[in-house]
Amino acid sequence: MAVEFCQSDPLHTGEMDSILLESDGGLVALQDLYQRQPVLLFMLRYTGCPLCREQLKQAQPLVDEIRAKGIEVYAVAQCSGQEAEQLRRDMDLDFTILGGPPRALYQALKLRRGNLWQLTVAPLMRDPVRGLFRLANTRRPGRDWFQLGGVALIDTTGQLRWRFHQRDAGDMPEGEAIHVAVDEVVQAPEDRPQRRRRFWPWQWLRR
Repeated sequence: MAVEFCQSDPLHTGEMDSILLESDGGLVALQDLYQRQPVLLFMLRYTGCPLCREQLKQAQPLVDEIRAKGIEVYAVAQCSGQEAEQLRRDMDLDFTILGGPPRALYQALKLRRGNLWQLTVAPLMRDPVRGLFRLANTRRPGRDWFQLGGVALIDTTGQLRWRFHQRDAGDMPEGEAIHVAVDEVVQAPEDRPQRRRRFWPWQWLRR
């Protein structure tokens, strides 16, 4: 599968404690969001990104199931809080979109900046027909056109537990991959399936 969900090493992203996002009603501290309950963040490139809009459409059917597991869903885009709310209304979404993410948030979540190849040629090679359609429907870019998006799951202690980072502007995770990541985080350790430990014949030589 081209899309890869990576479980990060236990990482206290303390630099995120002071990050402020924009809502339609003012500023929102990211820390206030994840301290109430774990959050799943869809980190978009910008509101005029066609692929980002496709990702929001695919995320909508997953929201109720994810919330039932005690995780709240948000999208974050490079725009103002008013523009973010307008996008939510235009797409009739059942979860909040926040604006104004600083560069520090993308860095804390280890989301990369792309290059011209990743932003133009690679999406066309991945799916030529859709790629051309997306290019034709691209709207005003965000504050950082080179910033790639992703998905991040943060627990109530501020630990970055799971993340997906785009390899190029045409890359996005499948819904099943998101469910697997969410289930892994919410399951108690004793409920997780135990992996069989493999034994290789030459291991006895190391004893």
